[in-house]
Amino acid sequence: MMIGLLLVFWASGAWADPVLEAVRAEAASISADDYRLIRIYTDNSGKTRQRRAAYDPTRPDGEEWLLLERNEQPPSDKYQRKYEQSEERGAPETYGRILNYLDGEVSLLSRTKEQSTYQIRRLGVGSILLEGDDISDRISGEAVIDTRTNKPLVTEIRLKVEESFKPHWLVRIHEGTGVIRFERLADGTPVIRQQSLAVSGGQPFGSIDYRVEFLYRDYQPVREDRPSVKTSSTAKHRP
Repeated sequence: MMIGLLLVFWASGAWADPVLEAVRAEAASISADDYRLIRIYTDNSGKTRQRRAAYDPTRPDGEEWLLLERNEQPPSDKYQRKYEQSEERGAPETYGRILNYLDGEVSLLSRTKEQSTYQIRRLGVGSILLEGDDISDRISGEAVIDTRTNKPLVTEIRLKVEESFKPHWLVRIHEGTGVIRFERLADGTPVIRQQSLAVSGGQPFGSIDYRVEFLYRDYQPVREDRPSVKTSSTAKHRP
């Protein structure tokens, strides 16, 4: 009888972790359309080692990003056109991504009066995409949550590649680690501040040692009276 009652309580969610539930609820309310921001990208390979771009969700579709710098210099017209066709011009990452991470198998590692740390055995579906392929089930993580207030905040997500794999037939990833950091703005909104990734592996003509970092700065709230529906760049100029 007692075992049956325990199973009923478990299935009903009566024992749901209140910290995780609060985090998920707040993450679900976050939208990339609420703030303008600056994103700074740096890496250790290729001709482009640094980019600084401004995001404004009130601009027409496809024009939300404005490239300000490439390698700490104003971008050339040629590179500007290339950037305008790149895949990096989608909406920026937000605190809402935590919903994907915590959709995996999560368990409590430690808890103090100030913070709780959870292990994510495998990330939830859609957490990490590589060239269109979902590799979330190859990556584990830890979520560090600040619990000093009645609104717990994930301050850091730590990621780790759990097994060697081949994203395509010429490349094998041996190891990979990542860190994502969040904080609250003065108005209380949780935002992403930093993403960093380090990957090592092999390829036919040598080894891979790739490092990349994204910094998110200068968050500015979008006015509440902005148009609710964006106007495309084509429609904007119609008579």
